[in-house]
Amino acid sequence: MPDTSAPEKAVAHSPRKRRSTAQVRSLITTAAYDEFAEHGFDGTSIRAVAERAGVTESTVFRHFSSKPALFETTAVGPLVQFMYEFAASIATHPDENPAAVTLRFVSGLYDLCTVNRRILVSLAAQPHETADQREPAFDACARALVRGIETYIAENDQATPVDILDAVRMALALVLGAVLSDNELFPAEADPARIKAMLSQFVLIGAGYQQPSASGQGR
Repeated sequence: MPDTSAPEKAVAHSPRKRRSTAQVRSLITTAAYDEFAEHGFDGTSIRAVAERAGVTESTVFRHFSSKPALFETTAVGPLVQFMYEFAASIATHPDENPAAVTLRFVSGLYDLCTVNRRILVSLAAQPHETADQREPAFDACARALVRGIETYIAENDQATPVDILDAVRMALALVLGAVLSDNELFPAEADPARIKAMLSQFVLIGAGYQQPSASGQGR
């Protein structure tokens, strides 16, 4: 008996769209962030990152020369972005007073570090000699922030008796230390707003800033 069933229609498969280099890199860094946050530096493998990202291990190594290089980029990435964005904002808001600028910087940095605390703990615990970096991880973005501060200072005819880059480094160290120490320094019920205000005051004092006098004079 002849087969009277209708012939199956051929299913057309559209070619898979090729992902851009930026998309692949984003998949890798997102997967790496999750792996490092969950398992720490030692507990994370390139294979696990590749599987999570849906790429091959060789693809990961095409973008990052080693696991330490991937870790450095992933762990400091959110803070790098924050500092570049803050640098742009400070340069375009010269009318903001130094105390307000500092509080805004410290508050934003504190909140960001708190959200990313798990991976920052891994960053702090990583032996420095295993990282194949040629300069401190934050130096490039710190220098961008310095340029923003210099523009702000010029617009306001301000002056600072300390090296701005050193002041930025110390501000980072102060905020990072406070967040990473967590309840070892501050009780669980401590008001975050009060902590941010205290940190801001210490940053201002360290930078040599003096509150304007009642007559409106002063730096």
